[in-house]
Amino acid sequence: MMLLEGVRVIDWGIGQVGPYAAMLLGDLGADVIKIEPPQTGDYMRNLDNFLGCSLWLAEDHNIAFEAFNRNKRSVAVDLSTESGRQIVRDLAKESDVFVSNYRMQAAVKLGLDYATLRESNPRLIFAHSSCYGPEGPDAGKRGDDPTAQGRIGMMTSCSEPMERPHFVAPGSGDAIASMMLASAVQGALYAREKYGIGQQVTVSQVSVLMALLRFQVMMAFLNGYKNAQMKMPPEDPMTAHSGWFRCKDDKWVFMSAAWTGEAGWREICHRIGRPELLEDPRFTTIQDRITNSADLRPIIDATLLTKTAEEWEALFVGFEGNFSRIRSDLLDMATDPHMLANSYVVEDDHPVLGSIKTLGVIPDFSETPGALRMPPPQLGLHTEEVLLEVCGYDWDKIAALQNAGAIL
Repeated sequence: MMLLEGVRVIDWGIGQVGPYAAMLLGDLGADVIKIEPPQTGDYMRNLDNFLGCSLWLAEDHNIAFEAFNRNKRSVAVDLSTESGRQIVRDLAKESDVFVSNYRMQAAVKLGLDYATLRESNPRLIFAHSSCYGPEGPDAGKRGDDPTAQGRIGMMTSCSEPMERPHFVAPGSGDAIASMMLASAVQGALYAREKYGIGQQVTVSQVSVLMALLRFQVMMAFLNGYKNAQMKMPPEDPMTAHSGWFRCKDDKWVFMSAAWTGEAGWREICHRIGRPELLEDPRFTTIQDRITNSADLRPIIDATLLTKTAEEWEALFVGFEGNFSRIRSDLLDMATDPHMLANSYVVEDDHPVLGSIKTLGVIPDFSETPGALRMPPPQLGLHTEEVLLEVCGYDWDKIAALQNAGAIL
């Protein structure tokens, strides 16, 4: 029993946002049918490299496609033909959700917009993502993750004044938009069960990144805080013993006792082996430590440089405040005991790649958990199967569509 078992989703998406949102629904049990052009498939199948890293795997499998397309069936349809467009309309007629992140102009031109599809399926949930949103002077403009990050000040937030803006975790706006869109779909499905209505739900990268910076944006709106340079300093200006610290092995840790008061300060002094700081009159109270932070910070910095990050982590086991190594190697997560214990990282038996590590299903439901049921599909692998099962086409019609080049 899975949360979205019995829900059929059409994934007419490209790149990350639409396909990732559809994959998240598939992880929870939905039957996701991915629409792809028969000539090339989703362009992510052929992305050559990212950040200088080759994305190609065994037998032409591509990391970019593998990352966002598990738990789906692939149907290869040529939307330049009217018969191909009709196939997608027929699929939408028999489905619960239609996910897309193509520009709305394209959807309208092809007759795959909400107004058209709801005529034959008024209970359809039409989930659409764009860069800027459906209304306003920039609606319909091309945009992507860096465009959105720049528009709402996120790039500036992690750079120094007069410095070239920094791209914050490439793809983060895409990922957050995907998660929000998948969440919105589940809400719309609940509304349909309660009120018997279908509807269109929209999410934009600009809106979700503004939501991510909600605290800072509300500071601006309510207190006139205009500076988009919101980069956190390496030390907490309120407590010099909290912040980022370099260790002996040139790795970093984050340590904070911001929520534990004087007890946290005492515990830090003992764990770093500097109990004498508790007797230093310059650091007796929190206000003393703020006033004399220029004296305290170098002491803490020098002390943390005497051991490796791993050694400090061992010494801070059970600490009532916050302590964590700052990861610089993402591969470490593949063997992180905590990630494995929570199934945030799991083993998967891939039919081509063999046993691989991959990200698990989130969120976790105690009674209706999601699962990794199918690997990312080969292009058009399920075209005939889906048209027979969902649309009720017969073999003669399928053969005619293949001969006409409308399907793979």
